[in-house]
Amino acid sequence: DEGSNQELVYSITEVEPLAPFQVDESGSISVDGSLSSAVYHLTIIANDRGSPSLTGSAIAIIDVREPVPTDIRFNQSDYAFAISENTTSGSRIGSVHLEGLLPGFQQYLGFTTTSSSFSVSPTSGEIRTRTTFDYEQETAYTFTVVVRLDIPTENPLLTDVEVTVNIIDENDNSPQFVDFLPSLSHPENRSTEEEVTRIEATDIDSGDNSRLRYEIVNADE
Repeated sequence: DEGSNQELVYSITEVEPLAPFQVDESGSISVDGSLSSAVYHLTIIANDRGSPSLTGSAIAIIDVREPVPTDIRFNQSDYAFAISENTTSGSRIGSVHLEGLLPGFQQYLGFTTTSSSFSVSPTSGEIRTRTTFDYEQETAYTFTVVVRLDIPTENPLLTDVEVTVNIIDENDNSPQFVDFLPSLSHPENRSTEEEVTRIEATDIDSGDNSRLRYEIVNADE
């Protein structure tokens, strides 16, 4: 057509799901605001300025996707936790987390570890104990957690982080006497300041838990 018959006015009459799309006089579609990841269907009307005005319509499909990550990283360069040596097997000790990963990609994550003493949830990164611990045998454990981001149609991404679990000593070992003599003889009428014998005990706990104090609780004449 010619003249006003070829002059067009565009409008968007329906958007599913609802979103702030708009169209200008040249037919350029833009958005006034932010969009969630979704497939949007826009019904677009074109009216000419003729008399009578004629109308044409079209459906525009716009697929909005979250940007695909190009790398993944943990939110710390390493992790350190501390647990009591009497912590039971299956206890939660903490979690490792990725930095900046959009929620839509969490479903493609997989956490693993080769540790025989600790397990990691494949989906959440939560770390739990797999055994019991004895401070006197091992004071700390260090192991690696690996995470893999495996998005369909994309190359998998992997990264790892070192985790250290320090074991806290508990006062769980009783003192033991060394070369203790249950009885001995001593001459009577000796000085009250004279040493009769010397006893020695040890405690394999550490710190204050290993410091000993001696006292006589029962002395028969």
